[in-house]
Amino acid sequence: MSTFPFTPTPEVFTGNVATVNDPFNANVFNNGARMAPGTRVYQTDSSGRLLKYRYVRYNPTAAVTLTANTNVPGVVYWKDNTFTVVTPTLSEGITTGKNQVAGYLLNANATAGNFVFIQVAGYLANAVVAAGTAIDGVQIGGGATPLISAVIVSGVALTARPVAVSLAAISGNQAPVLVCIEDV
Repeated sequence: MSTFPFTPTPEVFTGNVATVNDPFNANVFNNGARMAPGTRVYQTDSSGRLLKYRYVRYNPTAAVTLTANTNVPGVVYWKDNTFTVVTPTLSEGITTGKNQVAGYLLNANATAGNFVFIQVAGYLANAVVAAGTAIDGVQIGGGATPLISAVIVSGVALTARPVAVSLAAISGNQAPVLVCIEDV
C-alpha cells in the first residue's frame, strides 16, 4: 500500500492491456491480482488520444463466448458493490438495470474468474455493437446478448446512460466507438 504523497505506478505485465488474463488464486496474496482491483491505468495511443482502463476481476456465473467476434471488446456490467468484479451478462449485474455498465472487456478470450482490464474512456477501434448501429449512434447497456450493447439512433431521446458513441456504421458486428463511461 502506498503512502501519501507517493502512489505506485501500475504495470501492465503483458505489455498490452488487451492481453491481460491474470489467474485468480485464493492461496496467494491478493488472490493473484498483480495490482489492486479497481486500479485505473491511463495511456495515450499513437494518435495522442487519452485512454482510461480499470483492472478488475472478470467473473461471470457461466462462461460467455462470441465466436463471431473473437478478440473484439464487448460491454460488461458491475457484479458487486466493490466495483471491482464484472460480468458480461446483464442479469448477473448488481441490478438488472441497463445503467450498470462497467466498461468494455478488452480481452474477449479472458478466463472466467481471472483479472483483466476494461476500457472506461477514450477511443476504441473495434467494439461489438448492436445491430443497426450507424455513425453517431449511442451505445447503451441492456443488449439482449451478453457482451453486446443496445443502440439509440442519433437524434432520439436517451433511455439510459450513454456507454459509447459510434464513430462509424456497423461492419460485421463491429464499429469504432468513443467510450464515455468515466471521465479522463
